[in-house]
Amino acid sequence: MDSVSLHTMARRYLMSRIEKLPSGHGGTSAALTIQKAVDRLDRDDLPPPRTLAAALATAASAPLDRWPSDSGERDAISAERERFRESVRNWVDRDLVVEPLPYRRVFGEDEAASWARRIEERWAAGGRCGTRRSTATCRRACWCCRPPRCGTTAPASSRCAGHCGRGALIAWSRSGNPAQRAP
Repeated sequence: MDSVSLHTMARRYLMSRIEKLPSGHGGTSAALTIQKAVDRLDRDDLPPPRTLAAALATAASAPLDRWPSDSGERDAISAERERFRESVRNWVDRDLVVEPLPYRRVFGEDEAASWARRIEERWAAGGRCGTRRSTATCRRACWCCRPPRCGTTAPASSRCAGHCGRGALIAWSRSGNPAQRAP
């Protein structure tokens, strides 16, 4: 299996698990945490399949925001993590056909800060249009920001305001141009 297919398979699997598990369940918390770690991998810069499989197995160990005190919940978390690792081991050597998913990338704090700094410099936004994190689904090479961050005094504000609707997200391409309005 090629790296993009393996990454997509992992995303599809996690989306399915999150949908099937009850809200508040330890397994759901584990699947959401793993999904966040998997979404941080850049689909356009994935390592070879075996290396990616190791990275996905590491993603299964991503720390939770809150570790439950209930032993049943802890067991469910451990079981969900192991289930994901086992699934990845089963996929890596198979030639599965995987239906593509839209591009999704969640930036880590350092990468988000780096993108925000570059966008704010490019648009002379003075910290008003950048955001430190984005979890919005965007096209390839886009950065999203929330309109409340758009200011009224920065030179970029008119450009930003022209592309933002109340509650919408703005995406900029790597070239620095507004690329799309995301829901």
